[in-house]
Amino acid sequence: MAIVNAFNVALEMFSDMGLWANIIRAERAESPSFYNTIWTLQIIRGSALWIIASSLAWPLAHLYSEPRLSMIIPVNALSVLITAFASTASASLQRRVTPGRAIFANVASQTFGVCMMITLAVWKPTIWALVIGSLIGNLTSTIWSHFLIPGYKNRFAWDRETRKEVVTFGRWIFVSSIMTFLAAQSDRFILGKLLSLKWLGIYSIAYHLSGIPREIIGKLSGNVIFPVVSRLGELGDDVFQAKVQRIRNLSLLGSATMIIVLVSSGDGLVSLLYDRRYHEARVILPILALGIWPMALVNLIQPMLLARGLSKYPAYASFAKFLTILAGLPLGYALGGVMGAVCVMAFVEVPVYLVYRFSLRRLPLKYGRSDLRATLLFLAALLTVLWIRASLGGGGPFPFNLF
Repeated sequence: MAIVNAFNVALEMFSDMGLWANIIRAERAESPSFYNTIWTLQIIRGSALWIIASSLAWPLAHLYSEPRLSMIIPVNALSVLITAFASTASASLQRRVTPGRAIFANVASQTFGVCMMITLAVWKPTIWALVIGSLIGNLTSTIWSHFLIPGYKNRFAWDRETRKEVVTFGRWIFVSSIMTFLAAQSDRFILGKLLSLKWLGIYSIAYHLSGIPREIIGKLSGNVIFPVVSRLGELGDDVFQAKVQRIRNLSLLGSATMIIVLVSSGDGLVSLLYDRRYHEARVILPILALGIWPMALVNLIQPMLLARGLSKYPAYASFAKFLTILAGLPLGYALGGVMGAVCVMAFVEVPVYLVYRFSLRRLPLKYGRSDLRATLLFLAALLTVLWIRASLGGGGPFPFNLF
């Protein structure tokens, strides 16, 4: 399933033209001809992606010597086709900085999908429970999206000016999405060849649990910070920096809290949720969770660059991350086995942050000292919590002793 999901993400990101980002930032975004053209392009893209997925299913099944992939991939890729029909109302709510209804609908739909997944898994514990549960969640979310804004209706439209604007803005978004996929999903493809399916599953469990804060940070960045920063872009640089800094401080405080909780209690979470076959994930999870901190710093810089039209730097940053994974994973595995590869994945966001720090030189904005101060405070708080845990006899979450 890790391979199937990585393939789905590949399809979506290899064809991303920033359609919804256009609605959030474009001046004509409230025009029906504009958002309906975006919706039409979205459906064309989703249909093409499902056809591509179906045609590549057999070659991937042969590559990984797993015949089941030839059936699972086309069915699972129906999610891409289903979500292509989702209303653009969610993007319009983000533009208006009122994403509450869209977020609630998404969370409720995914919760329903997970409940169905669990029900199906209890009834028949096979991989199809995961596939069908995911389809149900996406179908529910797509239907709900058309009722988010009263009177807001999507219809097929084709406006040439909108299409031209999408292509102009989306060129670097397209490149950035490809680089982001290579950076975010290549570990599953590489480890799929280096590790056994058992260890790939254990790694995926730890990675997805550590992905809870990643997902929250990413949603905060895209759904809240990007629309707000786009609105603040007309202010002077000093006022802009001061307002954004306040947002960053609150976001970093929340991110640090989530990471500390996950590092200090992630091993217990794995023991609670999974049986003994997967308990090796207890050691992997805290290490991967540490790598979330530089991502938290990065995700608050990216919206500023996009708001100022500097969409090429996210592509550079993702390319740096991809090169680190491409070179580092085989080397880490050769030197330290599974844990060596895990340690590489824990620090792949560092080169990304360095690229973003360099990109800020294009803007009259300074966040270096505040980032250093926040990092030192985060490390101090983390060490304090780990010391308290060790003092209470809980030991440490890492495969080595800190105290």
